[in-house]
This record gives sequence, structure tokens and C-alpha cells, in this order.
Amino acid sequence: MDLPTLETAIKALEKSLDSLGAWLLVWTALVVVGLIVEFAEDLRELITERPFKWRLLRTMVGGLLITIGVAGELFVQFRASNVETELRTNSHEIEAQLNKQAAEANKEAGNARSEAGDAIKQAAQATKDAEVARRDAESFRLDIAKANERAAEANKKAEEERLARLRIEERLAPRRINGDQTATLVKDLRTLRGTKVVVFFISGDPETAVFADLLSNALKTAGLIIETRPGMIFGTVKPGISLSIGKNRFGDANFLANALIEAGLAEKPIPADKIPETDQTRVDELQIVLGPKG
Repeated sequence: MDLPTLETAIKALEKSLDSLGAWLLVWTALVVVGLIVEFAEDLRELITERPFKWRLLRTMVGGLLITIGVAGELFVQFRASNVETELRTNSHEIEAQLNKQAAEANKEAGNARSEAGDAIKQAAQATKDAEVARRDAESFRLDIAKANERAAEANKKAEEERLARLRIEERLAPRRINGDQTATLVKDLRTLRGTKVVVFFISGDPETAVFADLLSNALKTAGLIIETRPGMIFGTVKPGISLSIGKNRFGDANFLANALIEAGLAEKPIPADKIPETDQTRVDELQIVLGPKG
């Protein structure tokens, strides 16, 4: 049975119930009236006749109680009928409101389904757009990676060129002695103060001559006795600093070599030649030989 048919049947039953309730009130009212009529004469007789009839009083009291009970039942039935009617009215109103809310909910659900469908379409489009953006981003990433690789290669090449230029400038720059290097020589050559050292440099090279003068001054500051001696060497000339050592000066030569290395004026190991012992005039000689810049 469908919903409209059930609603029609319920309304018919409620109407029939109301009708039966009205008839019940009518019949109960008739009972009350009948009881009043039945005991009216007995009540008159009880009041007017003497001697007083106690048996009749008991009968009247019982009848009165029955009449009051039936009248109360009639009143309660009347009130119950009104309450039931009001209850059904409120139930119908609640049902109507629930039906209205259900209709609104169905409408909202329909709207929600429509919006959900639109959202799904938008999400699908967004996913498609995101995929396109991802592919573009990946393409851009590859382009950026290639650009970074080219930039790194260019930077590497530029750094190599810079270092090569610095090496060329360093080779071309004249040798100099700064204050820190002089201080290192003073510190490390304390044990050689007052000893003589010859600074021999290859003549004909202005840069070597200037450096020989600078080195001589630094060694003098360290307390050494310096003899500057220009000259020529036949054969291969060693670049930079080398030593010529008489047989009595090897200990001093070690101190001098270590000081020159620590000051950054020479690289380890410093080339060294032993002065022949046959030349007795040079057994106490310690000579720094300055060649051209290496």
C-alpha cells in the first residue's frame, strides 16, 4: 500500500474514532441523567418524611457515589477526547513540518549532488591542468638544469682562466718580502745572530737584484751579517733560492733553510750544493744563491 493510500486510511480511521468517542459521551451522559432521575424521588422522601430512614440514606449514598463516578468518567472521557484531538492535531502539524523539512532536505541534497557533479568536473579539469603544468614544469626544470650546466661549465672555464691569469701574473710579478715574512725570519734566526751569510745573485736580472737587496735587508734585521755578492754562473742556473754550504756550516744551513721555508720565501726542499773541501778558504762559508724567479 503506497503512502497516499495509507494517509487516506488513517484519516478515515481517525474520523471514525472521533465519531465513536462522541457517541460514548452521549451514552455516558444518558447514564448520568438516568441515575439522577432514579434517585430524585428517594432523595425527596429522605428529606421530607419522618422518622428518618437510615436504610434509605445508605441507598442514596451508594447511588450518589455511583452517579458521581459515572459523571467523573463522563468528564474524563470528554477531556481525554479533547486531549486526543489536540494530540492528533499536533502530530499532524509535526508530520507536516517533517515532510516540509524532508522536501527541503531532498532539494538541498539535489543541489548538493549538482554541486558535487560540478565539483567533480572542476576537479577533473584541475587534474588535467595540473598534469599540463607538471609537464611544463618538468620541461622548465630540464631547461633550467641545462642552463645551470652551461653556466657551471662557463664558470669553471672562467675560473680556470682566472687561475691561469693569476699564475701568469704571479710569475711576472716581482718577488717581495712583507713585514710578516721579515718577522718570521727574525724569530727563526735568533740562533744565527752575528753569523755571516753571503747573498749571491745572478747579475744582469733587475728583478733578482731587487729581491737580493730586499732579502739582505730582512736578514740584517734578523741580526745576521750579510755580504751581497753579484756574479755569474756558468752552466745551468737554478731558479729561486738555493744554498752553497761549506763543511763547517751545515748546522747553520738547516736553520736558515727552515726559516726561509716557514717565511714562504722558498719551497721545501731547498736545493743545496756542498762547497768542495779542497777550497779551505770557504769551509766556513754559507751562501744563499738567488736565481731568476721560477
